[in-house]
Amino acid sequence: MFATKSRIYNKEEPAALLARFKAINSIILAAYTINKDKKSGSLNLSLKQFAGRRFYSRPDATCPEWEYLPRMLTTREYQDPYIVFRKFFKYQSVDKWREDLDLVLDYALAAYTEGCDLNLLELYFHLTKLIEAAHLIDVREVTHVGGDLKPNFEV
Repeated sequence: MFATKSRIYNKEEPAALLARFKAINSIILAAYTINKDKKSGSLNLSLKQFAGRRFYSRPDATCPEWEYLPRMLTTREYQDPYIVFRKFFKYQSVDKWREDLDLVLDYALAAYTEGCDLNLLELYFHLTKLIEAAHLIDVREVTHVGGDLKPNFEV
């Protein structure tokens, strides 16, 4: 929204935006690597179990649990978040994703929008689903980081 305004957006340091884009790029690259393994992790959940906190949030979570609840995923994607990875890279290649993110960042930081042929809403939906799916996989399946068990993870 600020790309077409004459004033400068300065509610936070511009480096914060760059850090977010780096994080999204890292998620895309990690998802690409995981997707190559063609994993599946479908859960058979009853309706009563479906909203169980342990399926979407860690016991040591610092934010209110509703903030971790996925909002964009379908029921099937919630049960098997790897589906999102497959759809994400079927939509476009990892190189195209990285190229599009660079364009989005350029347009976000520039005072022009001419020539922007990106479907930003569609990109937003795909990226949001990817981040939600990656979070679910992290909560449900990754038991350690760098050889150390996650906090409050019981074997």
